[in-house]
Amino acid sequence: IDAIVTDFNLMAMPVLHGSFPTGLSLVSYAELLTGIVVRLPFRSEFELARILSGTVQLFELRATPLLLNCEGDIGNAGIQQQGNMLGICTAAAVLHTLCKHWVGNHPELKRLFTIGPDGCGDQPLPVGFARNRMPDFTALFHKLAAASNDSKLLFKLLVEYLDDGCPFWEVAASRARKKRGVARVASGSERAAGRRKVQVSK
Repeated sequence: IDAIVTDFNLMAMPVLHGSFPTGLSLVSYAELLTGIVVRLPFRSEFELARILSGTVQLFELRATPLLLNCEGDIGNAGIQQQGNMLGICTAAAVLHTLCKHWVGNHPELKRLFTIGPDGCGDQPLPVGFARNRMPDFTALFHKLAAASNDSKLLFKLLVEYLDDGCPFWEVAASRARKKRGVARVASGSERAAGRRKVQVSK
């Protein structure tokens, strides 16, 4: 589990020559990595909390700063200094989809986002957890591949995948606000309104 979390975080880091796949190779690697993740036999809250905690960390360090920098002006997506829009959007969108599936509407699992693996016991996961059918990632990876060279399209794709009420997004955004002194991060509905304004102005 730790190795998988590490790979997703490496995927979202600034690109260093020869350090990690880029372009369509990165999307293919993410697809392979996702195929491994969906087959992990999670048995306890502790195991699930490890990957949920890693997701919050990735959003806090990579995706949230990107969203804050581009808030209100999607044009900024093309001039980000982070240098790896494809990696950030791919890792964030995949982990977002996985975490939403795993946590669902279980209050006892949502709390794992905030307490992390160190704060939970080795309690078994809810009955039927392993029987939940995994989401189909085919459409997501097709969209990522098609937008791999377009920062603005990648940013739009990422925003589309972030729904209001997502626990790890709320935790990551709260931490980012404290670090950067930002009063608040716009909600999904407000971001949608901003996107409509941009589209109308074109």
